[in-house]
Amino acid sequence: MTNTRPLHELAGLIPVRSATTALPHYAETEGAPAVCTRQTGARMTDAEAAAAPRFCSHCVAHAEKLAAERAEPASPLTAAARAFADSIEPGDRNEEIRALARRADVDLAHSKNDFEPHFADPAAVITLCHEPVERRLNEEQAARVPVLCKGCAEAAERIAERREAEEAAAKAPVTDPRAHRFDSTREAYDATQWNDEIRDGDVLVIASEKVVGILNLAWPVALTVRHGELHTLAVPISEVGEGRYAESARLAGEQARELHVAFRDDHAPDAEPTVRQVNDMLQAANEASTRVASDPDPEDPQWRAALARLTAAIEFLRKHCPGYAAAVEAADRRPAHLANVARGCAPRHCGTPDVGAALGVLDGLACATLTDEHDMTDPSDTDLPVRGFAVEPRGHGLVAAYWLERGLARRRDDGWHGPALDALADRFKDAGWAVEPLRPSSLCVFAHRPQPDAAQTPAR
Repeated sequence: MTNTRPLHELAGLIPVRSATTALPHYAETEGAPAVCTRQTGARMTDAEAAAAPRFCSHCVAHAEKLAAERAEPASPLTAAARAFADSIEPGDRNEEIRALARRADVDLAHSKNDFEPHFADPAAVITLCHEPVERRLNEEQAARVPVLCKGCAEAAERIAERREAEEAAAKAPVTDPRAHRFDSTREAYDATQWNDEIRDGDVLVIASEKVVGILNLAWPVALTVRHGELHTLAVPISEVGEGRYAESARLAGEQARELHVAFRDDHAPDAEPTVRQVNDMLQAANEASTRVASDPDPEDPQWRAALARLTAAIEFLRKHCPGYAAAVEAADRRPAHLANVARGCAPRHCGTPDVGAALGVLDGLACATLTDEHDMTDPSDTDLPVRGFAVEPRGHGLVAAYWLERGLARRRDDGWHGPALDALADRFKDAGWAVEPLRPSSLCVFAHRPQPDAAQTPAR
């Protein structure tokens, strides 16, 4: 006897109206989405279901599979229904659709105008084929989608291929970077955001601000201690992109040497800086320390940036400026009971970059041990053990170097100790410092630290 029961009864489903179209569907319960994931309306009566010319083909296929599973194992209907249902099994195709969605970073969605699901960008109101988005599918609904709009599938494949090509290019080493010059870091930053001629890995040179950097994907970053409006890196450039910017860093290093500025030390740990690059770093440290000392405010981003520049400059000088490093290390090793004592300068001047540079020039000569209270010009404030040179900063690269005997600064016309001032002056001249002429009555040597924009000083 032929089984005349409706398909929805054989499958354990109910016939329902669509919420948006005239085509009826099957659902597991009233109010639930259709088995094809579409939104549903009211339940249909048996008479209405029997009179319906056709049902959603995806719901029919799902219902026939369920009916086959519920039928008797030995029934011929079982084999026929299962064979038909398996021929349209959506599992493999569904996985392909969801994999494509992940590759293109799109969502599955329904439009108002047709049944087939579509792809849409996560924030878009239209699909990839330009249909209006009615609703987006959740994970459970997306897991049951067996078909996809052809136009959306083709558009998603193009998006996925473009994304994959960009990701592959972003991992490939930069081989031919170019240098671009700008008048300011603000101009450089803006240009990287719109000028297609500036490519990932290209070098940015801003001579007026002594900044050299590169374009890291969409972010212009500085490799020098000074950075202006550019970003900074939290890791060495050699570690960014698994070393893909090695050629960019090499070209940037050449540009930095032309400007007589040095990289932040972690970006070029093996580089041997020139005298002018060291002097420029001393100047950068001086600029940063002035900003840090004036109006300290840990909540101010500019103050924090100045502190970061000062920290980077000090790390560089510790490594490449022996005199400066010795002064800092001596201060670090000072016993608690001598915390107010320094050698070669007053304790309050230990962190001054100009003084640190001068201490490096005079390294090896006898240096006086001073306190902040010592007055080297007061004859009544003599201290027998205090002997040697002492340096004081005068600002803008100028220092005053004294020679002390018995705690008192000696004039050049002092028959016994005056020649020591000539020895100090010779040291500064040999190091490329500009020394003001000495007079018989001179009490100190005035020496100007070489500036990065001065004439080239040979490295020693």
